[in-house]
Amino acid sequence: MEREGTIVSYTAEELDAMRARGEGLTDWAAVAAKTEEQLAADTASDPAWDGIPEDWYKHARARRAARWFGLKRSPAGWNRIVISGAGR
Repeated sequence: MEREGTIVSYTAEELDAMRARGEGLTDWAAVAAKTEEQLAADTASDPAWDGIPEDWYKHARARRAARWFGLKRSPAGWNRIVISGAGR
């Protein structure tokens, strides 16, 4: 991994290794299997939810995070994927 300010880049080999380790993959079956009680307990124990009202979604507005994807030239060629922007 190479970091330049807020930009992080990975080689194709690094991305393959991350996938092989299961990094960045969500176990959606485990998420779907959670009961409402488990979800409520998860939310209650997460400090990121402190102070957020239960009906927050009624006042929420959708917005798209700015994101930029591209290739970065390296000595070996065009082999780096660059991800930059909010919501990484």
